[in-house]
Amino acid sequence: MLLAALAGAAVRMALALSGLGEQLAWRVEVSTAANSAIELREGLALQRLGASPYTGSSCRTPPLALWLYGSSTAALPGGTAVLLPHALLNVLLDVLAAALLHRLAVLLMAPPPPPPPPPAPTPPATPTKAAKAVKSPAKSPAKASAKASAKAVAPSRPPAAATSAAAWCYLLNPLTVMAAAAGTTSSLEGLAVVTALYGSVVRRPALAALGLAAATYMSLHNVVLLVYIRLLAHSLLLALAPPLALRLGGRRPAALFAIALLSIALLKPYPSVADLGLAASLLPLLAPREASEAAGMSGPSAGLLMPASLLLLAVLGPAMLRMWLSYESANSNFYYSVSLSYGVWQVLLGARLLAAVLRSDRAARGKGRPA
Repeated sequence: MLLAALAGAAVRMALALSGLGEQLAWRVEVSTAANSAIELREGLALQRLGASPYTGSSCRTPPLALWLYGSSTAALPGGTAVLLPHALLNVLLDVLAAALLHRLAVLLMAPPPPPPPPPAPTPPATPTKAAKAVKSPAKSPAKASAKASAKAVAPSRPPAAATSAAAWCYLLNPLTVMAAAAGTTSSLEGLAVVTALYGSVVRRPALAALGLAAATYMSLHNVVLLVYIRLLAHSLLLALAPPLALRLGGRRPAALFAIALLSIALLKPYPSVADLGLAASLLPLLAPREASEAAGMSGPSAGLLMPASLLLLAVLGPAMLRMWLSYESANSNFYYSVSLSYGVWQVLLGARLLAAVLRSDRAARGKGRPA
């Protein structure tokens, strides 16, 4: 976990210091109206001038987030807001989120405790045996049982590589790295979502409610995560939210959150690559078979369709946008078609993940076998 934190922090700061973070802050796939680093700086500049950041439409950052990111630049000369302090704050937020993901992996991958040994029957004592017991006391059944349980093999701990996979995936995911280096507020939203998931897994309603409130404060669409407590929160999820909450809410919170986050990323009016990065970071918390089937690496129709198509969209999106805005050799329909294809890809990923989780859950309940 420490190595992952150092590597993730180094990559983020390298992008911010090299100037690539400033370029990423202007990319519409990374910095949107909901998490924009540019609007964040506009709001801080208006505050320094004594004007309200929300008078016009130049800033949509929530007030508390504006205060938090503004406090990281308060010590600079003249209070000038630059990218580096925001990237530093995002590094801290991402490391905290990765630490919670690591702890979640340890809890979810821990083997169940062994059942206690059955108590040894106590034979009725006869007067002769009782007299002998006074001279040479025999070992009591309780002591024998305690020694037997002490000699029992302790349950094996999950390997460190497996428990650290989620942290590595979150800290070195190119999608989350770009959003953090650009100085967007997605790192704060991601930490809030992971906090809500952690509170749900460890059965701490106050912590889960705090994380959910913070995530909803940053983006209203995160209220969909309320399906974990079996409440309908979004009309477009009418056919999906209640059955999933009843089926997976108490036993598979990580799977439920991953599916909900994919739905949120699809429904957001201003989607960012950080939304998909957060959902993808939860895949290592699932069973290996489920994660590989969702990614298209195993199971029905296995192949490289999912990763190859995502790589193709990652190349075509910026290319079509540049051809439209910079060279004027294409129009907006080219970029719009890539956006539609990305939406179809998200739907396919969510459907594959949902099918894999339900197959595994059905097999675990003894009602079928995994495909």
